[in-house]
Amino acid sequence: KLITPGTQMSIFDMEDNEKLKSVMEEEVYEEDTAEGVAEQITISNDMAFRSPQQFIARNISFTRNFDKKTKIGVSGGWEAMVLPFDVQSVVSKNRGELKPFGEADFTTSLPYWLGELQVDGTFATTQSITANKPFIMQLPNSDEYRDIYNVEGEVTFSATDVTVYPTTDMEQEAGNGYVMLGSYEGTTADSRVYALNDEECTADGETYMAGSIFVANARDIRPFEAYIYSASANRAPYLRIGGCDTGMEDLVADKEDVWHTLQGIRL
Repeated sequence: KLITPGTQMSIFDMEDNEKLKSVMEEEVYEEDTAEGVAEQITISNDMAFRSPQQFIARNISFTRNFDKKTKIGVSGGWEAMVLPFDVQSVVSKNRGELKPFGEADFTTSLPYWLGELQVDGTFATTQSITANKPFIMQLPNSDEYRDIYNVEGEVTFSATDVTVYPTTDMEQEAGNGYVMLGSYEGTTADSRVYALNDEECTADGETYMAGSIFVANARDIRPFEAYIYSASANRAPYLRIGGCDTGMEDLVADKEDVWHTLQGIRL
C-alpha cells in the first residue's frame, strides 16, 4: 500500500524497485500542494528504498542495530549512514532517548556523536541529521565507561509531519579529492568505493578497530549506508576517520575509582 489517505507504506526489496517506482507514480494521493501523504512509514534497514517524488510523511521511522565498540583515544565504532528525512527523535530500545553530544543531560537522555566530511578530508562534529545528507554516527559502547552510559542494540530514528524528498536529490560532501555519498539501494564494490570497515582490520602494519577506516573495494555498500567515493582509481587504498572530537575520554575512572561524566563533571 503506498501513499494513499489513511494507509501505510511498505518498502519493497531491491528487485522490486521498478515496481515501487511505477506504483508510486500512479497511485500517490494528490493534495493541493501536489505532494502525496503517507500516514505511517516504517523503513527496514535491510531493504532498498526509492521515492521518485516528494511527499509528506505523517509518521516515519528507521531502525538499525548498533553493536560496534568504542575506545578511549581511538577513532572507532563509527557507522556511516544516510536517511531520507530530517530526524527529530533518536531512541535506543534499551536506553531510551538519545541526543547529540552537548544536548544530552545524562539523566533523561544519553549522547551520540555525528560527523560530516570536510573540505580538508577530515570529519567535523555536527548536531543534526538532515535528509539525504551522508553522515557518520557513534554511540558510547566501551568497557572503559560505566555501564549506564553504554548504548548498543536497536536504535530508532523518527519524525512526524516531515517532507520526504526524492531519493535522486542526494547531497554530496566533498573533501580533499573525495566525495561522501549515501545509498538507498546499495552500491557494488569498486576500487573507487570506500566502505567503512565492519570488523577489525590491518592496513600498513597497523590494526584498526571496527568503524574506524574506510577501505576501497572491500565490500558492497548496503542500503541506507554512506561511503566515500574517489574519481580516481589510483588513490590511497584506505582512509582513516579523523577530526571528530567526541569527548569520550572524560568518562574514565581515576586511581581512586572516582568517575566523571562525559562533560568532565566528577560524580
